[in-house]
Amino acid sequence: MYIYYTNAKNGSSVTSTSSSYVKATSNATTAKTWQLLLLSDETVAIIPGSISEPTQESPAWNFTGGIANNCVLNLWTASDSNSAWEIIDPAAGSLSCATLLYSKPGAPFLHKLVVNEGETVCDVDFGSISTLSLKNDRLYVGNKYKYVSGTAPKLEGEYSYTVLVNDAEGEQKQVKVRLIVSDFLQSPTPMMAWLTWNWFARSISHAKMVAIAKGMEKHGLIDAGFNTIVLDDAWAAPTTDKSMLTYDSSKFPQGISGLKKALQGVNPKLKVGIYSDAGSMTCENYQPGSYGYESQHIGLFNSWGVDMLKYDYCNHEASTKISYGRMGEVIEKLNVQRKSAGNNPFTFNICEWGKTQPWLWGAEAGGSSWRSTSDVREDWVGDSSRPGVLAATDETRRLWMYAGVNRFNDLDMMCIGLHGLGGPSNNTMNHMQNGGTITGLTPAQARSQMSLWCMFASPLSLTCDFRQSPKGEANSGVTLPNPLITDDDVATLTNAEIIAIN
Repeated sequence: MYIYYTNAKNGSSVTSTSSSYVKATSNATTAKTWQLLLLSDETVAIIPGSISEPTQESPAWNFTGGIANNCVLNLWTASDSNSAWEIIDPAAGSLSCATLLYSKPGAPFLHKLVVNEGETVCDVDFGSISTLSLKNDRLYVGNKYKYVSGTAPKLEGEYSYTVLVNDAEGEQKQVKVRLIVSDFLQSPTPMMAWLTWNWFARSISHAKMVAIAKGMEKHGLIDAGFNTIVLDDAWAAPTTDKSMLTYDSSKFPQGISGLKKALQGVNPKLKVGIYSDAGSMTCENYQPGSYGYESQHIGLFNSWGVDMLKYDYCNHEASTKISYGRMGEVIEKLNVQRKSAGNNPFTFNICEWGKTQPWLWGAEAGGSSWRSTSDVREDWVGDSSRPGVLAATDETRRLWMYAGVNRFNDLDMMCIGLHGLGGPSNNTMNHMQNGGTITGLTPAQARSQMSLWCMFASPLSLTCDFRQSPKGEANSGVTLPNPLITDDDVATLTNAEIIAIN
């Protein structure tokens, strides 16, 4: 059979091949040429051969409307997520665990080899790496996985080893594992930060951020490792024009660079993170996203002294792999420059809420952490759409084999210190609205959240009010204790033994 096209332009959602621009025939003379447009290292778009200069705006193979809706193959924009066709090597094997790993030079190294059902690891070819070996000596204590152990090479660079896997029929396949050894990793350990969203929502400003930093300094949070203040949505001047993205001067009269200078006046360890979106607008539809403007926006952020990006996926314009891969490429180039200049690495946090399994591709897209859950709420149980502590844990506990140095599953902001008085975090399974007063977490539940987040090597993000005189910002209709932060909160958040596990 041959597949041909009758019109080299975008079609529509159709359920019959008679209405589609893509058709099949057994007549070779009717066949037409197709061409492949590389979208990422793993995906291509299939575009009519008559298009002389294919781009991501060209029509491509796409089940417009979705197979679930009985739609047939037609043509639609190559940048659409359903136009990305994965490249599969039938001779290559796979593992149910990370195959892109990171290490600092000469550091202890461990890689548990989790295989697909019915398969077994029979050997590992380490090539030029003499410091690693295949182990299975812990089977007697219940470890059902063979693992690679030793120390990483002492010289920086990209290395690889090949895992030899036998499938259920006894056929041997090879799985390549890449190992990046560098002293300049984005996030050798999980990021520890404070984010604006659950307490302030849109109501952020220079003065408020500095007051939060002073409270964190007073309570020992910065010395404990919480060293990044992240401006979430609504830090920018409202506009829909991506080329005009800049900070809101009414909120940040000294600019973002002025904010960083003021924060480092509180403690020189402090860094600044910022928020954007892989789409046309951010989730609040407040400011423009960065898709298509990755280089311009990252250059802007870097010029302000920003050290980290949280990148959302609302109003998206392309698939996750394409959207995040484009930004990852820009940040990778930036980090080459920052390393040469003697600056710290720029960190990239992927925030698409775990919907397209970013643990499978997030590192390859250039991220060092990715959300594994929907937005976490101040609730003990919750559900998959409004996860509390236990629901978020349940979503992430099966993903341990994809976490490691410089690649972390992000369980979202912790709700410790909110005491049922936050804003968006109060939209729980039972409350179902932003703001208002809810029960919140007990001290024991808060300790459990901190412990579980650390056990799963999640980034640790706070979002509570550390000011001496707290004020309800995203939840203005409630009376607040003064101060809001308790001794139990501080003891939980600065527990050095728990943080060491993280």
